[in-house]
Amino acid sequence: MLSNRRMLNMAGLALGYLLGQGSFLIASFVILGQEKYELASAIGFSMSIVTLFFMAMDMGGQIFLARQQALAEDGQDIDPRETLAGVIVLRLLTWLGLCALALGAGDLLGIYPDPLSKAFVTTTLIGLIIWSFNQTGFLDGRKMQGIAGLTIAFPWLLTSIVAIMGSLADRPLAELGYALGIAFVVGALAAVLVQALILRRSPLSALGGFSIAALKHATQVGGGVFLSQLPGQLTGRVQIFFAVALFSPEMSAAFILSRNILNASNNVINMARRIEFPDLVALLGAGVPRLTHLLQHQRLSFLCAGLISAIYVIAGLAAYNGWLPGFLQGSAEALQVTMWFLPVLLATALSGALIQALLALGRPAMLLVSSIVSLAVSSLLTYLLVHKLGFPAMVIGSFLANLAITVIVVISLSRYRIEHS
Repeated sequence: MLSNRRMLNMAGLALGYLLGQGSFLIASFVILGQEKYELASAIGFSMSIVTLFFMAMDMGGQIFLARQQALAEDGQDIDPRETLAGVIVLRLLTWLGLCALALGAGDLLGIYPDPLSKAFVTTTLIGLIIWSFNQTGFLDGRKMQGIAGLTIAFPWLLTSIVAIMGSLADRPLAELGYALGIAFVVGALAAVLVQALILRRSPLSALGGFSIAALKHATQVGGGVFLSQLPGQLTGRVQIFFAVALFSPEMSAAFILSRNILNASNNVINMARRIEFPDLVALLGAGVPRLTHLLQHQRLSFLCAGLISAIYVIAGLAAYNGWLPGFLQGSAEALQVTMWFLPVLLATALSGALIQALLALGRPAMLLVSSIVSLAVSSLLTYLLVHKLGFPAMVIGSFLANLAITVIVVISLSRYRIEHS
């Protein structure tokens, strides 16, 4: 049975998802319902770049700070102020690197295919220095994941509102892009302020506890978490890049929406994992249990995966048979594409549970090899097969990429268990 705290956290995370990424999906459905396929594709593509930068700016801090807080709650001598200071400085250095890369070589990298994307991405990136000061991980570590989920929804919610208003008003693409970027940054600022108020800890004052040792620790663990996550994040973006370059505007918009639905689904599963994470840290502190016990400890996230799978099937069949209500008719193709990604969703649920075990052990470096292999497998198969098969090539690539992660992580956990038995 779920405890009352877990139920409240799950409810808070679910509400945060509905207000956040859920609102962006609604915005995408609204724009497709107007048959503005190029606009939907442009907003979906640029949002995929913005969220990649958003993740990079966290620099693994959500998991690192959650783990440090959980260890402190378990009685270990950890200074939260010094820990946060190390993470903030690491994030600020990351922000400088991202600005230099995106502003200096964005056109060369192909992340500005249209005026909207350039305006949206550059405006957001400049303002995302604010996200250096987020304390989401501390909320997770204190088992306040529901509140953390609600705060993270702010950027998504404001951006979605602006996207809907902009699509209805037919504003110039660049103007709408700047408005979307400003909305995202204002939402990030609101999230940081609310987190500081709840924790009663100013992130700016934490900088007074900075030390080189704290920066080194944050780089080793938080940076390791980020590097382990990056290849997986790039996999979806590479596929979206191929879709924009090769597919028609209608098919491109449908594929991007289906990828966003898949990403949102994975985030729902991840919100369950966030609830499970502190207890998983405590469990693995006594050693690595058998694989079956490890997976049973994460049954809440597998339950979420099963429920979402059922929704995929129902929505896909409704789209295929023409049973959708009128306002969703423009998204019928996207919902059919999404049903093709069902095996990928299930494979990701399994690989994600195993990955979380390594993160709970504080060994993100072990994930780097598997992540690089998965990116290589997915990108290579997509490149070789997409001209012949279309989007099913991306489904095959994603599924085999997650299978590769699962095999490598199982081997890593087995070796760790033997070494520490």
